[in-house]
Amino acid sequence: MGVRPAGASLSVIQSQIVYADLTKDVTDIGSPVNLEKLTMLKPDLILFDNWDVKAIDTLAKIAPTVVLNSELATFERMQELGELLGKTKEADQFKTLYDEKAKQMKAKLDVDIKPGETATVLLVMGNNLYVMGHQGVSVSLYDMLGFTPAPKVQTDLIDKKERFATISNEVLPSFIGDELFILSDQSQETIATTRNLMNSEVWKTIPAVQNKRVYMLDSSWNFDDAITRERLLEQIPDLMKQK
Repeated sequence: MGVRPAGASLSVIQSQIVYADLTKDVTDIGSPVNLEKLTMLKPDLILFDNWDVKAIDTLAKIAPTVVLNSELATFERMQELGELLGKTKEADQFKTLYDEKAKQMKAKLDVDIKPGETATVLLVMGNNLYVMGHQGVSVSLYDMLGFTPAPKVQTDLIDKKERFATISNEVLPSFIGDELFILSDQSQETIATTRNLMNSEVWKTIPAVQNKRVYMLDSSWNFDDAITRERLLEQIPDLMKQK
């Protein structure tokens, strides 16, 4: 929307996002926030996504502080930001442009996503396996590409507004849809966990695996902010060619 943050809690996300190139001149204010650093930036506005009343009171002494609703969908969040920043026109233009790019991308896809075709997103992080609800890359798969959440993902996570759930290998098959998207990073623990999973007997029983409908993606794509979603449009055609 043409507004650059003076500062942000980059220490939490800097190594995890796909748009680190856009944050080079943004000051890292830490997490928890370093109040001295924040004060030195002399912000006109502070955007906060935590309902900690004590923290809000402290921040509000530095500059007007607005608590954002992090549960809003991507473009609803953009609209809220646009209203705060006087950039509603830019927010609307971005949404229009995104929709057009998504339409063009889907027209070029070699795969035909059928109505009711289900998908599951599995995040491997360290020694743990997580199933994603309507969060992160799942938003693009469900809302933009048109996949349907696997039934158990819908009932156990999305209907209960759970962003993700830790699961074991034993119950994994019950969460997997027709298509399986696996997100992982390059840490040694994650690589070992992924390898052990794919060599397990449970893995071999999953229909998506048997049908070669498994797609691998770096965990840095597991966000549903506007910038990540826009850049993901360029990745999806190559991703869907994986077998």
